Amino acid sequence: MKPLYDRLRSDFRPELKLLTYWTRKEKFKFYADTSPHWTIFAVEKGSFQYEFGSEKGVAGFGDYVICPPDIEFRRVVISPLVFFALQLTWVDSFGGAPDHEHVSLLSGKFSILDTKRLTKNYEMMKKVDRMDPKRRLTLAGHYMNDIWLMSCDELDGRPWIVDDREPEHVEPLMAQAA
Repeated sequence: MKPLYDRLRSDFRPELKLLTYWTRKEKFKFYADTSPHWTIFAVEKGSFQYEFGSEKGVAGFGDYVICPPDIEFRRVVISPLVFFALQLTWVDSFGGAPDHEHVSLLSGKFSILDTKRLTKNYEMMKKVDRMDPKRRLTLAGHYMNDIWLMSCDELDGRPWIVDDREPEHVEPLMAQAA
């Protein structure tokens, strides 16, 4: 049996290498591209069709698409696009990188239900876009990590919580504070 952490998306966090904010993109420069890094297209407005490996679909507001490294990422703009293009590596909770078996956990289309919080993260990412590169990537990485953890929570729930019942014995002072 595999350890529990092998099955959790939330054990991985994105470490940004590149951040580009595109406004009113009507057509991609290339139909297909391959990167040595993981690539994310996070859509703020508009929509695009994508395909890589066995994944294909359409992404619009509330969606982001993660393509693994060294895989051809094909895409076509459907309606004028405003989006973040990010390149990153993944780091797991133990400081390592994901292996081949984790690719399916970390790639594909992810849809965020809490669009108010997503919009706030996008606003903050736009604010840091003009900072010096190191600071910009650190802060934008924080906001992308929040977006990622929202996805993890929406998809996986909280599987690390084994028992969410109230404890049988509660100290009187603690009960009063609750």
